[in-house]
Amino acid sequence: MSTVSCVKIAQRVTLGSQPLCKLTRRSETTTRGSTKDRSPDAGMALAQSRLVQVRLSVYSIIALGLAACGNTDSNSTAPDAAVSGSDAATPATALGTVEFSVEEIARVSQVDAVFYAQQPSCTNEVIGKCQIRTCPTLPTPVSAGKLQLSWTDFQGPQMQSLVAGPQGNYFMHVTGAALWKPNTNVTISGPGDIVPAFSVAATMPPGFQMGFEDGIYQAQPFRVAVTALGATDWEILISQATTRITCTYDATMRDVQVPVAVLAKLVKDKFAHIAVRAVRTTTVRAGAYDIVVRTVQEGVEPWDRVVQ
Repeated sequence: MSTVSCVKIAQRVTLGSQPLCKLTRRSETTTRGSTKDRSPDAGMALAQSRLVQVRLSVYSIIALGLAACGNTDSNSTAPDAAVSGSDAATPATALGTVEFSVEEIARVSQVDAVFYAQQPSCTNEVIGKCQIRTCPTLPTPVSAGKLQLSWTDFQGPQMQSLVAGPQGNYFMHVTGAALWKPNTNVTISGPGDIVPAFSVAATMPPGFQMGFEDGIYQAQPFRVAVTALGATDWEILISQATTRITCTYDATMRDVQVPVAVLAKLVKDKFAHIAVRAVRTTTVRAGAYDIVVRTVQEGVEPWDRVVQ
């Protein structure tokens, strides 16, 4: 499987004074990749080359700017972010998060899910369009039973079961196949265990193209230019240890910069994880639980860089 990063400098796109990496898309195939059900911790130990895909599965799925620290992202304009369900009128005291993510160029698909009987305790700071969230500790995950994923592709209806791994979270990682094309409908359901039974239907975002700065520097803004995007929100994600920065933009904002004041929250000379993605959020209530499902189209396979 080929990887995606900056192509040679001669092929970079220059917008303004900063060169931005231009993505090259390889030809599409219809080969279905293998499915691996394993815990994120095992993934981190087994494959450094996949670190950017699995390193955040235990921690950061909780800090996606959703309900982990009280409410959905204050900067989000997603129309489908409202809570639905018979218990939606009462405040949630527990949390479940699910993320479907796909990166079409590298043909990588992933599902992360985790459930907590109480809301995680996090600190949150807002600077412009960016939220800086720190969650020093997380509650122990609880069981939602065997989860069922379903969607339809060119081969017809598809289903996949997920069981919790040793750490209590659910994880599926597929290489060699972009399972969910843009605007594909996906459903996840749980039969009921400690977490009450639930079913959530969501839609993958449209695909998009972008240019980006390869490095990340505390002394200068981090720039991303989106060149093609449907009607959806998109975000820049930068995370390091227990700190997660999420900068959220609507579809009208195509050329943006993460300000220096935000990048100052990172630790210099340490690796940071970077992702740029189109996102949609759907939330339903199941008993005391907010079940928050995010569907993500990665603009490029997430990458790691040392903060300079």
